[in-house]
Amino acid sequence: TDGTSPVLRETEHFYLDLRKLSEAVWEYLENKNHWRPNVINFSRQYVKEGLKGRPITRDIDWGVPIPLPGYEGKRIYVWFEAVIGYFSASIEWAGNGDDPEKWKDWWYQPEAKTYYFIGKDNIPFHTVIWPAELIATGRRLYEDNPGKQLNLPYDVPANEYLNMEGQKLSTSRNWAIWAPDLLERFDPAAVR
Repeated sequence: TDGTSPVLRETEHFYLDLRKLSEAVWEYLENKNHWRPNVINFSRQYVKEGLKGRPITRDIDWGVPIPLPGYEGKRIYVWFEAVIGYFSASIEWAGNGDDPEKWKDWWYQPEAKTYYFIGKDNIPFHTVIWPAELIATGRRLYEDNPGKQLNLPYDVPANEYLNMEGQKLSTSRNWAIWAPDLLERFDPAAVR
């Protein structure tokens, strides 16, 4: 820090109103008996404590801009838009292929199951917030496409933190096992 005092400023932000989606998210979590205990227990407790609105914008100059006039200095905060990438990437992938509607096989077919392999710190984003976003979006899409609901995450097999030599793995702290290093030491088939 440079020793300067914070400056208070009035600002306006957009929020995801998770409170309005609490009941739907709870219903989604109710029958997830195939989830790992650490994941389902954490997620249910998160909802039980009472969901509150979460700001989805920041006053920063990098990131995804808000596409509305008057909000040029605002960006969509990364935790909100990163999970949307699962959905938008599949739409882009389909659009670049022979069948622009192919993304619907993953998002509308009940037999399609999605798995999100994540670390412990991303559990609420994948078990509460991402499902809430899909539920809210799905309700809107459902009005235009009766009989079609978006698939919610089938499983989120999150582990506890990985440790190496007694310290939590962290790529930002350069304390990790790097793929190029693994490939120098082991056969690629074993790494896969």
